[in-house]
Amino acid sequence: MNKAQTAIIANIRKSLNNQDHSSEALPPAPVIKLLDANGKLSHARVSKDGLWVELGYDEFKPGDTVLFYLGSATPGIVDYEDQFTLNEEKNVEALVPEDTIKRLIGETAFALYFVNETTPSNFKYFDVIE
Repeated sequence: MNKAQTAIIANIRKSLNNQDHSSEALPPAPVIKLLDANGKLSHARVSKDGLWVELGYDEFKPGDTVLFYLGSATPGIVDYEDQFTLNEEKNVEALVPEDTIKRLIGETAFALYFVNETTPSNFKYFDVIE
């Protein structure tokens, strides 16, 4: 993660910690919707292995680098990132490990992604419950 991306993450944390926000509880069989920069939806689901996240939108091209980030509003609890280089597909599937998800229980979490180190997708935040 570069310096500009790290600053964006810090600003999101500051925003979540300094304002009242209406949060969405993670339901028992959750589907977390993430918006990309064009307002198109990506999806996530929780399985026994962890949190599967599928990212995709029409502007993805072979060779694009996608950096997925999942973090806690409280610094230091979770800072998960995974980077992908696209082949022929226009989507990415990432598996966030179960132990990472467990550390988020009781926390406000947020997720976003960057394509080719550009402006990030819109971020989505949610409260994680058991």
